[in-house]
Amino acid sequence: MGEFDRANPAFRLFVSAAAVMTLMGRGRAAVAAMMGCRRGCASPEAPRPGAIDRAPDPSQVEADPAVERFRRMHRSDLDDVPGFLIAGLPSVAVAPPLRAVWMPMGGFAPARAGRASARGTSPLA
Repeated sequence: MGEFDRANPAFRLFVSAAAVMTLMGRGRAAVAAMMGCRRGCASPEAPRPGAIDRAPDPSQVEADPAVERFRRMHRSDLDDVPGFLIAGLPSVAVAPPLRAVWMPMGGFAPARAGRASARGTSPLA
């Protein structure tokens, strides 16, 4: 199992790309936007009294464009990231040369992060 070793540059690239894509926090950004504007709850049951929101308002269920944008980005991640992880691990297992995996792995994660930041909706902020 030498392919899954820190000495393998393809495995290090896979781990780095996987970490970037899973830790980008677009779901966390959606929740932060929702709590910041106090709107955009996904269901009518969501705004209920609790430790954080002691006095919920029924208007919290109204849609907010920023919250919906982050929610769509998070759903897109839920579509793409598992496929990347499932396809990337076997590609490391066959011990490819680094240049063969650089574009699919080293390019995919920065491209996904850059696409959001180019639109001014970076979840990393």
